[in-house]
Amino acid sequence: MENYTIHRLEKTDFDCLIPLMQDCFGMEVDIAYFKWKYLDNPDGFVRGYYAKSDSDEIAAYYGVIPQMISYFGEEKLIFQSCDTMTHSKHRRKGLFQRLAKHCYNELEQENQLFIIGFGGSESTPGFLKFGWKHLFNCKNQFYPAFFKNFIPKNKHYQIAECAINDLDAIKHLIVSDSINKIQTKRTIEKYTWRLKNPLHTYKIFTLSTFHQNSTSFIVFYIEKNIIQLIDYHFESISEGKQLIINILTKENVTQSIKGILAFSQENGNWSNTLKKTGFISNPFSKGPLSFQTPFISFTTVLEYEKINSSLYWNISPIDHDSI
Repeated sequence: MENYTIHRLEKTDFDCLIPLMQDCFGMEVDIAYFKWKYLDNPDGFVRGYYAKSDSDEIAAYYGVIPQMISYFGEEKLIFQSCDTMTHSKHRRKGLFQRLAKHCYNELEQENQLFIIGFGGSESTPGFLKFGWKHLFNCKNQFYPAFFKNFIPKNKHYQIAECAINDLDAIKHLIVSDSINKIQTKRTIEKYTWRLKNPLHTYKIFTLSTFHQNSTSFIVFYIEKNIIQLIDYHFESISEGKQLIINILTKENVTQSIKGILAFSQENGNWSNTLKKTGFISNPFSKGPLSFQTPFISFTTVLEYEKINSSLYWNISPIDHDSI
């Protein structure tokens, strides 16, 4: 029977994760991806652990990335579970449990045991058996491209593309406060880092009245003829509709866009605003875009008592580690 040893991930170990990403997710990534995600994160370096076999193979990995949040009026450092991987040659040997327990024990000893995660259809039952709590669901919302034909353009708005490496035009909107008690602490530094994900090419469009500061913006990337909505701020529903029909019109010039896909907290502020602008969702348990992503957490009993209401949270795509 093969034995395994546990090692903490260091800055020089990123290359060992490349075969795991390929085997587990079919993703072809390089060291630059892990450097961006694990090292360049303004909130700190990843807490990652990997299991190595007797034959010197990297068999499994589990990690959490730090994430500063606004927590009932104060700043609090928590962690997001990400990139749980066990190589197909080493599964059913309890490696995930060993690595996760090792990680949780260290965080608990440092009084930092507060982890959130977005569960998958296969991984969620395992997390729940492990002691995680299901707080609420995130759902998919879709805006079909032909909807734009029913909304007249407002010529009083000026819409322009904003450079990813220069966010001055929307800085005042990014860092604005939310009414929610728990949400990601937004800074320009963190926002810029998030949009440097090497797996995607992001675009930002802003809206303003002539000769005024931007009042609304939208962030997205395109994948398989679908606009993937990452973040937005709409000063009004009218401004949101104008941004939506504008990006659909512009992007449809070079490719046949099917629509805009958004991922957000069910019944949250983010999703409710999208619904008012025209986004629709599948109300059934089957069919296109019916899957709901569980938002789960692993922390102390006292923390659970404080965070167990979905009304406290404000979760959007930019909070998800892999979107």
